Amino acid sequence: DIDLYAANKRSQIDEMNDWVYKAIANGSYKAGFSSNQDVYETAYKNYFEALDKLNEIFSKNKFLVGTDKPTEADLRLLPPLFRHDPVYYNRFKLNKKYLWEYPHIWRWMGYMMTCSPQMEPVTNAGYLAHCKQGYFGRTG
Repeated sequence: DIDLYAANKRSQIDEMNDWVYKAIANGSYKAGFSSNQDVYETAYKNYFEALDKLNEIFSKNKFLVGTDKPTEADLRLLPPLFRHDPVYYNRFKLNKKYLWEYPHIWRWMGYMMTCSPQMEPVTNAGYLAHCKQGYFGRTG
């Protein structure tokens, strides 16, 4: 059983949700949709600093808040990271590194994709094709 919002971890989950949204999920969009070079460069720098911090977190923890199973915070982190290599790297010019170059993030991605049979619908090739179509149009 996975308790995504365990009572004893709620404050940590909430804190991590806030950071993931601001630094990674929305951070990617700040860079990707910027029409100002200075804003883009700041967003780019902040985004990759967040990935460095995330890699450090995962060097010590299997999941974001130090649990042995994913929490809501891990689920919120999955979509932007799942889209990084196939979409954000090119489309948003967030091309300093691929996720596979962050060994601890990469390991976490593997955990997330296999932690439950219920993850299959959001980690399969069809979902990825849908994501790419949304960002690149029908030509992929």
